[in-house]
Amino acid sequence: MLQKGIQEGIFYDKLDMQICSETLTLLMRSILQRDPIYAQGQSFKLMTNVMWPYLRGISTREGRESFKKYWSKNIQIA
Repeated sequence: MLQKGIQEGIFYDKLDMQICSETLTLLMRSILQRDPIYAQGQSFKLMTNVMWPYLRGISTREGRESFKKYWSKNIQIA
């Protein structure tokens, strides 16, 4: 995902792929391996408050615009 994003101009090309990959893996594990009771209704909050800001932070201007378009089309906040 990261390498393709770099090739497409979504992510900065100077990123350390190893560190970014490990960080994304840890973030996803944290979100997915929560206690089931806690996870009910919290996964969305974890994604919007942790994962999306991280991805925006490593994104180029073009990447941030792509995320913004995706977010407005696909993510509905109740």
